[in-house]
Amino acid sequence: MEAADSATTTPTLVKFFTNIALSSVSSGYHTNFVVSSSTKRVYAWGANDGAQLGLGHKNDQILPVNVAALNGMSIKSISVGGTHTLALTESGNVYGFGRNNHGRKFPP
Repeated sequence: MEAADSATTTPTLVKFFTNIALSSVSSGYHTNFVVSSSTKRVYAWGANDGAQLGLGHKNDQILPVNVAALNGMSIKSISVGGTHTLALTESGNVYGFGRNNHGRKFPP
């Protein structure tokens, strides 16, 4: 396993998702999300100092974990900002989580 701050200089398979069909991938500043088309779940990992992973806490995640709060919501896509995230459902609803400085995710 590589050190947390080392660089991977060539494309490397993320083995965690080898047997999970994916429909969407999104990355932001040290934050990663994938949407599974087979399990209908959202997985996240990376920095979480602004609660931008949507896990109900602010602990960083080294390995992908299911974002349980989004289970059953039929997420179509995820958009990742610096410390906030938006999730778009198949029905057109948008959910935001993470820091809300300057109204970034919940405008008036």
